[in-house]
Amino acid sequence: DFLQALPALPAATMPAGFTVGHRIGPWALLRELGQGGMASVWLAERADGAHKREVALKLPWLGARARVIGERFAREREILSALTHPHIASVLDAGVDGTQPWLALEYVQGQPLTVYAQAQGLNTAAKLRLFLQVLQAVQHAHAQLVIHRDLKPSNVMVDEQGQVKLLDF
Repeated sequence: DFLQALPALPAATMPAGFTVGHRIGPWALLRELGQGGMASVWLAERADGAHKREVALKLPWLGARARVIGERFAREREILSALTHPHIASVLDAGVDGTQPWLALEYVQGQPLTVYAQAQGLNTAAKLRLFLQVLQAVQHAHAQLVIHRDLKPSNVMVDEQGQVKLLDF
């Protein structure tokens, strides 16, 4: 009978107290960019003045599954660090602040693939040229034995120069 029902797991909870200006490691949070099923992502900048580059700071929600989430997050960090491709957002830094792991990723200022295509009024040929960039990124990941398990338009950003960046492995 145990195969008939999924186990009840406590839901991951959002990190408590994260607000604009909050510091995580060397980073100061500027604004929340979005939330997913396992993490929130914030626009952040170095608080120690080491450099001025803005990053997308990914903060997993720990909750009662902190150990499992931490292990999964560490694997994501290792995988992304091994992927260097012009159409894959790169890892810039990573660490743990107390018990809160964080991952600093290249901040892609742009729009999700479908939003960009619609806003630009792209014809089929132009859409296919963008999609070829996605395919090149996915091919590179596959060559490194990495599979993107959440490939969807919101995880494919198009920057201001019309270049695709694949996010959220």
